[in-house]
Amino acid sequence: MIKRRHMGGTRQRVLMSSAAMALAMTTVAANAQPVAQPVVEEVLVTGTRIMRSDLTSAAPISVLDEEVFAQKGLLSIADILQEIPQMSGSQTTAQTNNGGRGVSSINLRGLGSQRTLILVNGRRMVATDNLGTSLTVDLNNIPQAIIERVEVLRDGASAIYGSDAIGGVINIITKQDFEGLSINGQVGTSEEGDGEQYGADMTAGGKFADGRGKGWVNVSYYKTKPIYSKDRKFSAFPKDADLLDDGTVDVYSFGSSFTPTGTAFRLETGDAVVMDPDGEGFSPLSNDNRFNYSDYMYIFAPQERKTISGQVEYELMDNVSVYAEGLYVKRESQQQLAPPPLVVPNTVGFYVPADNPFNPFGEDVLLLRRLADVGAVRQYKQEVNTYRMVVCLKGEIDDRWNWDLSYMNGRNEVSANVFGLGRLDNINRGFLDPVGCAATPGCVPINLFGSNLSQDQLDAIRYTSFEHQTVQQDVGEFNITGNVFELPAGNVGLAAGAAWRRESYHDDVDSITESGASSDGERLSSSGHYDVKEIYGELSIPLVSKQDFAEYLGVDLAGRYSDYSTIGGVFSWKVGAQYAPTTDVRFRGVYSRAFRAPDALELFAGRKINFPTFQDPCESPASATVIANCIAQGVADPLDFEQRDSQVNTVEEGNADLSEEKAKTWTIGVVFTPSAVENLAITLDYYWISLKDAIDPVDAQTVLDQCLSSTDLSSPLCALIEPRDAVGQLTRILTPTANIGSFKTSGIDWSVLYGHKLGNSGAMQYNWSGTYLLKLEKVPFPGAPAVKYDGYTGGLNINANPHWRMNWSATYSEENWHLTYTGRFIGSSKSFTTRDNSTTGESVRSKISAYTYHDLQGGYRFNDNVQLVLGVRNIFDKKPPFFFDYEDNNSDPATYDMVGRFYYGAIRTNF
Repeated sequence: MIKRRHMGGTRQRVLMSSAAMALAMTTVAANAQPVAQPVVEEVLVTGTRIMRSDLTSAAPISVLDEEVFAQKGLLSIADILQEIPQMSGSQTTAQTNNGGRGVSSINLRGLGSQRTLILVNGRRMVATDNLGTSLTVDLNNIPQAIIERVEVLRDGASAIYGSDAIGGVINIITKQDFEGLSINGQVGTSEEGDGEQYGADMTAGGKFADGRGKGWVNVSYYKTKPIYSKDRKFSAFPKDADLLDDGTVDVYSFGSSFTPTGTAFRLETGDAVVMDPDGEGFSPLSNDNRFNYSDYMYIFAPQERKTISGQVEYELMDNVSVYAEGLYVKRESQQQLAPPPLVVPNTVGFYVPADNPFNPFGEDVLLLRRLADVGAVRQYKQEVNTYRMVVCLKGEIDDRWNWDLSYMNGRNEVSANVFGLGRLDNINRGFLDPVGCAATPGCVPINLFGSNLSQDQLDAIRYTSFEHQTVQQDVGEFNITGNVFELPAGNVGLAAGAAWRRESYHDDVDSITESGASSDGERLSSSGHYDVKEIYGELSIPLVSKQDFAEYLGVDLAGRYSDYSTIGGVFSWKVGAQYAPTTDVRFRGVYSRAFRAPDALELFAGRKINFPTFQDPCESPASATVIANCIAQGVADPLDFEQRDSQVNTVEEGNADLSEEKAKTWTIGVVFTPSAVENLAITLDYYWISLKDAIDPVDAQTVLDQCLSSTDLSSPLCALIEPRDAVGQLTRILTPTANIGSFKTSGIDWSVLYGHKLGNSGAMQYNWSGTYLLKLEKVPFPGAPAVKYDGYTGGLNINANPHWRMNWSATYSEENWHLTYTGRFIGSSKSFTTRDNSTTGESVRSKISAYTYHDLQGGYRFNDNVQLVLGVRNIFDKKPPFFFDYEDNNSDPATYDMVGRFYYGAIRTNF
């Protein structure tokens, strides 16, 4: 076999000789070495392609070993990674019901999941459409059972890996030398007896052909059952809040004005009334008869995954081997929302004139109605088939150079349906023009006042949407690495290579959705692809070694040129340095120029209708300029204007003229491994990232605010607002995707690892890691003021961006058993948006207190082959906080635990 190995920056099992280390959770930087290391073969460290015999890196790297996964009691690698302190903002998880598609994503530094590069064994992983704005990798596609460790590079690495590595890199390393048979099973349930989780896997592997070949095969199964919003007190009703005169916040239930029988706004009298089921009687709209959409939602969305994967390597001749990987995943997932509100394009609800024969009021009304008739719920279902195949030829030349030539093909196929929708074309004909409809063959008159629809009427408006989407990735790559020559301080390492990659996207939707007649909004079919050709080079140069006050001094250089068929040529580079005055202390730093090319969805996605929440500045005009502009747009009296709905119709679509995002990144840190304190390692790192030309849809609220505050509607953003309707209500805002934003973020990361023996046979292991977010700001478009997000929840990322986040753990172990306690700390924050006191007009933000979760796990090993593990997560049953920035169960499911106390048990066997 070729002796080249792909290892992480830190191998936990060589850090300490104590038994506790086998169960430790470590997130120690790449060059933290608390004790002397045994001799190791040359390895690859994430963030470089140069093989080296030591385990040092100029960039900060965290490593999670397979023992960590077992210790957490979680069945998804995504759930484990999402608890790392450096993860924040715009993640999606299995808990994401409103706005999720069954994808679990990762977001380093709060910059967006599309700016975190995901690798498997150093190669790219095919992505999928998550929220319809950009492509992201679903980490659930890699079964936990085949993972040896995960390396988290917290630094920009475009010079090494190309596009997307701005926030950092997640490199998932699968098992390389598995021998034997492993069968594992785990079950768990919440304190309330719901949200059951089941996982089982089997891995078999070994050597063959007299040791010339080796390989393994794995089958895995995973299933979660749902938890309904109505089954938890904190999510049983939609909530809002007001600031009271005494300064306290009053939280109250507040449902939707879109009701199953219809809410009529009488435009002459200004009254809002809810219709009785018969469509004749009515009662005033109040909190008592608003619609509780939480009755229909999930807290924890159900999902089922079946996976088969394998890996094989065979030595063809001395120093030449062939290697292959294969992966197939079938995922079935679903989300559930309330029946859809009827929103006709360019209006909010239905304007029903006084002469409409169904109108019982004899005056013009605005009717807001929910399509509860066509289905008890609005259900989103996805079946996703993911394929990934790698073939590689690799070898050695004169024991000095290693090379590999590989091809990778990845394919993601999504078939998605939405049940419980309505056809707006038939509704418009049957309701707004019932006389003409009655005279038209096949047209069915429909009375939307009340809920007394006949079967013929229901058949005419009931509709299920369909979408089939394919994302494909093809990558060819050649790499070579070795030592060019030797300097007095050591060998000069070189890595170089070339790659070709094609990314393809194809999305087919049904004709009713394309026509705009779906109650779920308009979306057009689309497709496209792009190619990129790349070359790169990297040097590692040792300058001084084993001198007084210079145990080591060296620099790392790298550059990559990428030629895209869409954006043209892009050059990225980095320079790093390490200085160790003694064996106890090592300083390190990296400066890089990184980039992210627009992905296929951002370039080619068809037009899509969204309904984001907004606040019309004309409802409470802040200045004379806003008043004048509102009047110019058709609002008769801005001082007496009421916004009818909290959501506005927006239009998004891809943009083939996008250019790349550009980033500058700094990381500066120190690693302290004092020889006077055995088994102690401390790391401290500062990071700074500046990103410009960020690819984003223009935000609807930003469009409104900037346009209406400009003199005489002079802002160019005013062109994105379509004309208001006859009574001044907003109809539609265009939100095109463009290179308009810029980000700046900075912070401090740290980790402390310590272990010691306890008694004659026991050992203790402690770990503490965290991050302090100094800054996270975004300029939404050129010339606009920077918007602050650090310390806030909502806005840019929807999810929380507190200043402080920390994890810690303590493990006591003896020969046959262990006990582990872990804690997770999420610092306090404030809601990004505000609410006004209804009497004083004073604005208030929700204050989200700091949260700490506590977990406990114990395990007993009966013999060398069988282990039993029992554990409980969220021991004190901590409920998630309420804040009014988020519409998914009144809280943030990507940051806070929505399930509550959770029990699990597992059997793990190895033969």
